[in-house]
Amino acid sequence: MFSFSSYGALLLILLLPLWIFLKKTNILSNYTFPLLFTEDNKKSFEGNTKKFMFFSILAKILFSLAFIFVVIALANPKMSYQEKRYISRGTEIIFVVDSSPSMSALDIGDDTRLQAAKDAILYVTQGMPETSFGLISMATEAVCLVPPSMDFEIFKKQLEELKIGILGDGTALGVGISNAVYHLSSSVAPKKAIVLITDGENNAGTVHPFTSAKLATEFNIPIYVLGIGTTGTVPVEYTDYKTGKTYSGYLESGFNSESLEEIAKITKADYFDIQTLPDLKEVISSIVRNESVVPHFYTVLVDKQYYSLFLFLSICCIILGYLIKRFYLREILL
Repeated sequence: MFSFSSYGALLLILLLPLWIFLKKTNILSNYTFPLLFTEDNKKSFEGNTKKFMFFSILAKILFSLAFIFVVIALANPKMSYQEKRYISRGTEIIFVVDSSPSMSALDIGDDTRLQAAKDAILYVTQGMPETSFGLISMATEAVCLVPPSMDFEIFKKQLEELKIGILGDGTALGVGISNAVYHLSSSVAPKKAIVLITDGENNAGTVHPFTSAKLATEFNIPIYVLGIGTTGTVPVEYTDYKTGKTYSGYLESGFNSESLEEIAKITKADYFDIQTLPDLKEVISSIVRNESVVPHFYTVLVDKQYYSLFLFLSICCIILGYLIKRFYLREILL
């Protein structure tokens, strides 16, 4: 809500019509100093043209606006709004998403496995403003793109930019999980969880996924594992980010779900076999709902001050009006 700290200061605006009245009635004529200027060629400056009248009126309007803006600044304009101050945190969930080349398989609807994962995550998270979400991209290496945050726009941007093959062509499940545990271990959130979305077995990295899972249990962090993709021969379309070349062909899809199930079992969580996009959305939604905790907060009234803006506008009007008076109308302000 827009308001003023001092409404009484706005009464100073009444001085403007009073000044105009005094000028029109020639009461101030004894206190003005009309000056005649000549151009370099000594010819008298003719000020009765339409163009001259336009700039003369414009200059008066600018000085009037400058006065009005100063008065508004003196009244201290402000915008008041309510801001949430959290006294307890909500749930923190980190998505560990496999970005190895096999995630380019086109067997989840009409999209690749990675695109389906991105769509499902976005579909669920955009309706959870009080839950903190993080994102880790995992292949041969693992990189935390977004630590747990309630800033959904940053999370969305990084999720949309997640690409296949940037971190290699392996699958380091243990490294990805360890990275997530690291970012959640020091959190004071009442509930924390990891959602691992992958289509392959652990074949890279120096950390075994079972070791990472056991580490997660020390911090009471459940790991929900989503094995995404169908088995058998599936089409693949993959663009190498380094060369820009697109490769297409077929992939013999298959992975050991038992090891993925064991990761979830160690942390007393669940494993899900995902083969369709609706199933993927439903599973992620159920996980988020199951882990959600409503944070406690109170609201405070915050004022955003705008006096400096109106002072700046006033100065701009004065400068522009002076330039018109001095260099076009060729007057000197006394």
